This record gives sequence, C-alpha cells and structure tokens, in this order.
Amino acid sequence: WMSPNDPRKEITLDQMLRMSSGLEFEEEYLLVSDATKMLFSSFSVADIPKGKSLMHQPDMHWSYSSGTSNLVSQLVRNKFKDQNTYWNYPYDSLFNPLGITSMTMEPDPSGTFIGSSFAYATARDWSKLGLLYLRNGYWNGKQIFPEDWAEYVSTPTKDAIGGQYGAHFWMDAGDSKQAKMWEGVPKDAYYMSGFEGQTVMVIPSKKLVIVRLS
Repeated sequence: WMSPNDPRKEITLDQMLRMSSGLEFEEEYLLVSDATKMLFSSFSVADIPKGKSLMHQPDMHWSYSSGTSNLVSQLVRNKFKDQNTYWNYPYDSLFNPLGITSMTMEPDPSGTFIGSSFAYATARDWSKLGLLYLRNGYWNGKQIFPEDWAEYVSTPTKDAIGGQYGAHFWMDAGDSKQAKMWEGVPKDAYYMSGFEGQTVMVIPSKKLVIVRLS
C-alpha cells in the first residue's frame, strides 16, 4: 500500500503481528467468508486481506484476523531473492537446529507459506519449539532468535480483551475470572493456538511447556 493517498501505508509490522492493523476481515469458518475463500480458493493467500479497507485507525482496535498472518507471511517471502532459499529458510534456520524432523508447512499455489494454517508436526517436535521460547531463543549453545523476542510476543496487546493476545501468540493474562480462559493458569502463560484446540503453551514461571494435539 504505497500510494500516497492510501491510509493503509501507515500500518506497521508490529500492528500486524498484534492484530491491530484496523483492516476489515471476516474470520468465519462455518460459512463462505474471507477466511475460507482465502484458504481454499485463492492463488495467493495474501490477495484477499491485501485488498481489504480500513475499518479502524491502525493501533486503535484489536481484532483477530488470520488474513493478517498471511500478509506477514507474504512480507517474509518478499525478503528472499529466489524460491528455493525461501522454502529452505525455516528448516535451515529454525527446525533443523532444533532437531525438528516432522514439520511440514504447506504453501499456497503461488508458493508462499500459508502463515495462518496448515503446519503439521509431532507433539514432540512442537514441544521443542515451545522449549525454544521457554529458553528465550537459546538452544545448544546458539541464540536462534533474539533474546528479547519471547518477551515481545508474550507482552499483552493494549486493546486485546482481557489481555488475551500478544504478538501472534495467545495469552491468558486477564485480571478477573471473566477475562481468564483457564482459572489458575499463571498470567505469564502464552501459547500457540491451532485448529480445534491444538495448543503449545509456554509457562515461564513453571518452567513448563504443554502440548495438546486434537
């Protein structure tokens, strides 16, 4: 969105990671919607969210949008000069160093990884990814991602109801029973939430990673 008159050009990567871009998007899976058309009938999963207009000023309203995840995925792809380097990157830089051998990430027909969906691995391999976050990116003597990245993704987004979202990680940081999903879960817990309740939860205060597949 580089047109001088397009207000969407002011949207930042931080706002997209925190689902605070203000872009319109219909997150519905039981009916034909933006989300289902994006996943099942688009050549590029970034096309539908990229064409959406602003419903709110950026950084003024939180609304979960899987379309935003695919905009971020497209931005990542744009950083690479050739397709093979792009496809190999998550394996060479992340999964292989962790000994994750089962991970499969599906691309869309254009060749971009589907950032919102369709990543598959064993429970043991998902637990390794959670453990990397528990260790703030440190693994076998190597810093895989910046030490402050885990703190960034687990910091509540200001307008997310009940402290339920960080930066592409869900949280349970509410102060009341009404705002919390799980009573008794520590406020520092943050987690990846997949289809039908699949979860990788990281609880730093308990030095604990929990994986649930369904």
